[in-house]
Amino acid sequence: MRTVLRATSSLEKSLAAYKFLAALMALPMLPALACSPVKSIDLYFPTDSAAVTTEQVVRLVEWIDMLRKRYPNHEKFFIGGAAEIGERHAKALAIDRAKAAARIFQELQLSPARVELSSKGYAYDPRASLKGEKLRRAEIDFLPACPHECPCQKGDPLSAAPTAPSPVPARP
Repeated sequence: MRTVLRATSSLEKSLAAYKFLAALMALPMLPALACSPVKSIDLYFPTDSAAVTTEQVVRLVEWIDMLRKRYPNHEKFFIGGAAEIGERHAKALAIDRAKAAARIFQELQLSPARVELSSKGYAYDPRASLKGEKLRRAEIDFLPACPHECPCQKGDPLSAAPTAPSPVPARP
């Protein structure tokens, strides 16, 4: 069997070297790209309903209580809604579910953080990987303010813990 070697132009070699260097330079950024301090919870709803059950309100209150303890600084909450395609007016129902979740924040004064509602409702096919109740939900994402546990803050002087000044040696 004969091996055929192909001559490469200097342009191809330069391009390959450039791609290799670009890949090497991107490696240190990978941990920062993977960083996401967002915490999430879903509130589930009965079919064709945007009424939040007491059980779901309790789950939300307990979750926010945990967030208050763990993250004293709140940035914002994002709320979106979802429905099954077979539900009546599925996209409108999904938006109503998001609004119902936002009302709980307002009525119970759960957090001083901003609450942002998605302007779109999402309708999912019931044959999707999630089934039933998990498709009928309001999705709530919490973004903590700095400082938080995310490694993207390495080197950030505002996230570093204060340190004691180093002792000054006494003069003789």
